[in-house]
Amino acid sequence: MEAGLDDQVRQTIGRTEGHLVARAASFLLLADSRASFAIEGECPPRSRLERRGRAVVQQIVQDAFEGFSENSLPSN
Repeated sequence: MEAGLDDQVRQTIGRTEGHLVARAASFLLLADSRASFAIEGECPPRSRLERRGRAVVQQIVQDAFEGFSENSLPSN
């Protein structure tokens, strides 16, 4: 079942415009980051949240497309 879900995710991302995937990931990341900092009792400056967000999004994109050939990447 896990492999099937992985295939579904890859197919969905492949059919979705790149900027929409990035925007959704950014929104989820921001919410997760704020919650994480709140749990720790921290109130980081916006620049720190943005730096953390960029680093995590880069890793997500790298992981999401690992194993894809250049020809199979979305063209957006």
